[in-house]
Amino acid sequence: MENDEESLLHEKPEQGNLFELEFNEYTPSGLGTAHLSGFAIASDEMEYAVKGVEGSTSIPVQNPGQVPAAEWFCTKLAELCGIATPVCKVLKCISDGEYVFGSRIEFSAWKSGLNEAQWLNILFNASDSLKKQMWAIYAFDQFVHNIDRHLNNYLYMENSRGQVIVKTFDFSLSSFVIGWPRSTAITLPTDSSTCINWSVAKQFIGDAPELRVVAINILDKIERIDVRTISDILAAMPEQWMPPMHREYLLKWWDSRDRILRLEAIKAEISS
Repeated sequence: MENDEESLLHEKPEQGNLFELEFNEYTPSGLGTAHLSGFAIASDEMEYAVKGVEGSTSIPVQNPGQVPAAEWFCTKLAELCGIATPVCKVLKCISDGEYVFGSRIEFSAWKSGLNEAQWLNILFNASDSLKKQMWAIYAFDQFVHNIDRHLNNYLYMENSRGQVIVKTFDFSLSSFVIGWPRSTAITLPTDSSTCINWSVAKQFIGDAPELRVVAINILDKIERIDVRTISDILAAMPEQWMPPMHREYLLKWWDSRDRILRLEAIKAEISS
């Protein structure tokens, strides 16, 4: 028995975790968030919004089965850049053995979605903190080619000073799902949901030089992240989330001049 326990502790952990989180079943979602399978309470007793490789997206995309990979990669990359995101975990469904992406529910966040008038009111009264967050998220969305940032895929909450702040989530229509970085333009299309909503937001929060600097700093951080760090992010997610050839291509691209050219183009767009 002792030998069995010892061998378990020395086995190579899956997804970088010695003891993975599990759940029995999830509650189907009635929300409109792209590719959300539902909600599950995992073995840490926390509740998660879960997304698996099976499901449908709101528009035709190149790699719909790579939603969990996109969510994992973008969330981990955003964390490295200092952008606030919900805690994410790889969860295993006990009934069928499927690994899904889990985004921990933020109970301090506002529960109901915003309408346009509420969103505009928040922007009109935005604190400097919220303005900086919005610019940082926009720069990040540009890099990972997130075409679907809209008013209800920010998590809104209040800090101790009574100011509205946000966390970013929902990368289901970004990066790997839509063929990034190989099959996308360098910057986001101007008719994307992200750009349309950003053009409205920018009218309210402004585009002062100090805000543009915040966005540029995010891109500078991405530039300084080396390929080994990206390899570690990919290695920490289940193999079935992304074909090996796609992983290899991303790592090759990350270590290439093409990534720098993309960053430079986005910086030029933000500075214009």
